[in-house]
Amino acid sequence: MTTSAATWSAGLTGAEALHAYAPAVDEMLRRLVRTLSADLDRVALVRWACASAQDLPPLPAPPTAAPLPDGVVGRAWSTLPDADRTVLRFAEQFSVDVSALGEQLRGELWAVLGEEPQQARGRLLAMSWVADLVPRVRTALDRLFAPSAPLEGTGTVETIGDATPLGREFVRRVFTLHELDPVVSEMVRLRVARAHDCRMCRSLRTRSALAAGATEQDFAAVDSYASSALSAAQKAALSLVDGMLWSPARIPDRVVDDVRAHYSPAEAVELVLDVMRNSWNKTTVAAQMDEAHVTEGVELYEYHDDGTLEFFPADPLVAPGR
Repeated sequence: MTTSAATWSAGLTGAEALHAYAPAVDEMLRRLVRTLSADLDRVALVRWACASAQDLPPLPAPPTAAPLPDGVVGRAWSTLPDADRTVLRFAEQFSVDVSALGEQLRGELWAVLGEEPQQARGRLLAMSWVADLVPRVRTALDRLFAPSAPLEGTGTVETIGDATPLGREFVRRVFTLHELDPVVSEMVRLRVARAHDCRMCRSLRTRSALAAGATEQDFAAVDSYASSALSAAQKAALSLVDGMLWSPARIPDRVVDDVRAHYSPAEAVELVLDVMRNSWNKTTVAAQMDEAHVTEGVELYEYHDDGTLEFFPADPLVAPGR
């Protein structure tokens, strides 16, 4: 897992590293950025609000979207129509902390969209996930590697009615990357699950991590990893997760250095992509579709490269103190 400093001196930019180590995922990210599954002007609002909430450069607005009103960029939101204000407030909260979305704001958004939560999940909520996570991924990769050129508009748009299949295909492609240790990957997943308070994700444990030697005590340590007995490499990975989730524009140098010290470039790319993969749960949490299969304890799962999920009842492998 460890790598020499020379391995990191190839001079790749973040965008080049993504293409070099995860070309199929890079292709899907580009497709997601040019996809519209909601009103294009609202997508432009969401892209600005999500990035602005994190002090990150926003994704380019759809090429035919109207220019953002002055009241948006100047944050004079009280001057905007109620519908625009609702979309902006939702996108900002979605980015900052999806677990804190209130019932009133949810209700106002469903009314503005004229959609049920399940339909909205594949439309504006999916677009919010793209707007929120792609800038985080690009920024983290640029910190680990070298700065990339600004992302320009594609000039082409793919309009679809439901982006859920594309989101799931992105998840599948990231799951097919197998450079990262399965225990670390599962710890990353749990850290994201607990940050977003996804009930389903919190209740799951992957069989591959258990087979690799992880215990429930290890998974519990994820919550307070800095003071835990987890390895330096595991702590480095979780520190990068926290940086991407809570302060993506200000990931500390020590976090970058620790990741470079403990992971190869290919592993680091997968680590960054795991955060976006696991953050697909923001759409389910926002739509309140994250109910767990079990009411107590945990459930085991296996994700196959073809995108199918297989669930199993918990067994003695996950007993505390194993």
